[in-house]
Amino acid sequence: MLKTMMKKSFLLILITGFVLSSVSSISAAVPEIKALVPMGGQAGTTVEVTIDGTIDKEKHPAVWCSREDLTIKPGEKPNQLKITIPEKAEPGFAWIRLHTAEGASNLRPFQIGTIIELTEKEANNELENAQLIEPEMVVVNGILGSGSDVDVYRVHLEAGQTVVANIQANSEMGSPMDGVMQIVSPQGFVIKQFDDNLGVDPLAIHTASEAGDYYLRLFSFPATPNQSIAFSGANTYVYRLTMTTGPYVDHTTPMSLSISEPTSVRLFGWNLPRELHEVTIPASENKDSTKYYHEQIANLVELDHTQYPQFIEREPNDKTSPQAITLPAVITGQIHEKKDYDRFKFTAKKGSAYQIRLTSRSKGFPLDPLVRVLDNAGKVLKEIDDISSANVDLDFDFTFPEEQEYTIDIRDRFSYGGYRFVYRLEIIPAEPEFEATVAATKFTLKGGEKLEIPVTISRKRGYAEKLRFELKGLPEGVSLETPVSEPTGDSSKSVKLVLNSPHDLTASSPLEIVAIPVRTETVPNESPNAENSEPQTREVDGPAQPVVATISGLTQQTSDLWLTAIAGEKPKEEVPAEEKKE
Repeated sequence: MLKTMMKKSFLLILITGFVLSSVSSISAAVPEIKALVPMGGQAGTTVEVTIDGTIDKEKHPAVWCSREDLTIKPGEKPNQLKITIPEKAEPGFAWIRLHTAEGASNLRPFQIGTIIELTEKEANNELENAQLIEPEMVVVNGILGSGSDVDVYRVHLEAGQTVVANIQANSEMGSPMDGVMQIVSPQGFVIKQFDDNLGVDPLAIHTASEAGDYYLRLFSFPATPNQSIAFSGANTYVYRLTMTTGPYVDHTTPMSLSISEPTSVRLFGWNLPRELHEVTIPASENKDSTKYYHEQIANLVELDHTQYPQFIEREPNDKTSPQAITLPAVITGQIHEKKDYDRFKFTAKKGSAYQIRLTSRSKGFPLDPLVRVLDNAGKVLKEIDDISSANVDLDFDFTFPEEQEYTIDIRDRFSYGGYRFVYRLEIIPAEPEFEATVAATKFTLKGGEKLEIPVTISRKRGYAEKLRFELKGLPEGVSLETPVSEPTGDSSKSVKLVLNSPHDLTASSPLEIVAIPVRTETVPNESPNAENSEPQTREVDGPAQPVVATISGLTQQTSDLWLTAIAGEKPKEEVPAEEKKE
């Protein structure tokens, strides 16, 4: 799961004369964002963003942003926003939502980058009119506007020079395209085609065998397959193409950072100068992950944080010489070549329960992992493959049956291997935990009627604490009924939060739902004459945990929810009993 976005301050801006190009002739429309064009910008610049979507012609929408460091104002044209990004803005996502009195739009991401950004220039469908890319590293913001649209970019390479091109479109940005890239030789021949890397977004790498002008050709299929089996495009087929002949980081060892001390990290990729082969990244306890970036490097590298000891895989570590580790452990490894496999040995106590989690494909690497747990006699105790049909990474719990030495075996499911077949393997204590989710990121409450918000609760590893719920940001006048989720029974799996409001209330505001564990603790009996009394128990609140929802059209989750209150019909006045008799 993507880590829950931190709750940030919000920016509300009334946009005068804001009418979208694709607005249909309807009244009181709830705003919708189909695409932001472009989907990002460089820190230190102001970006004019066109919104493809739907909004009422007579209403002026406001803008909410998950980050307070961006300044958002109306653009020069009715369907534009001007987004000013501070020079020292942290790279990464901002989330944007439009809202009116009628309702709120879906969330859409806006990427803050670190390098020069260009706009794709049509016509660039053929090699002879390919758009020239001259900067050493650049982000091109483009659109595949129709099924016949092909975008071609030209870059000059010297013999032995490497170009890296990465598409950011569907997997993280929600663009409905399944992109394909081709590297074309100076003579016009396709050298190689690149398809899926992170989800369906491709990554292309090519080292020139001779000097000349090479071409990157980009086209698309629909991300959701249909019966056409044809190229596809639309105004919403928006992409960000990072293209560089300079430094680009593919992976690191280790693949995570310690929360307690600085971590020395080796960088691997292409065109990296010697001074960037190894860097030290400070510890940070305030975030779930760190985005590493450098002015010489074209891309960002996101490194998760860990509290557990880290190990780097060392060869040889096969059946005859497994690498010794101690538990708990977080291991960064690599399946170096075809038919390679890695083995690690360790001692575990009888009945000790561990979560074994392997991350690779979800980070954009090609490994399809297969993991086996073996006892000291070589007997396979557990073999595990994919989490699901849509996720080939691994996450399972295992309880060791005896106190002895065990080994864990990691390999590719189809015996592949190579430079990018890297993984992070966590063998960490299996602690009880819970996750609370809702089905949508926005809700509408009509005056005089009830709004029920179902909350689904997933209790893992015997999590047995009561949960109560609070809603932050409720408009004044809205009442709330919040049942408690008990450790057992129907409420352990789901509860319904019930909201009521006066018939004439109107409001549109951010909303956050938090789940709070209710813990029972024992304390001494301090009442008078309690010398021989039993200790007392009392309930105390544990740390609150945000309730999250999956963002529409994306895999990311957010706790940034929205509530719109709409006035309902005025209740009919009760006729006095005396008048009824007459």
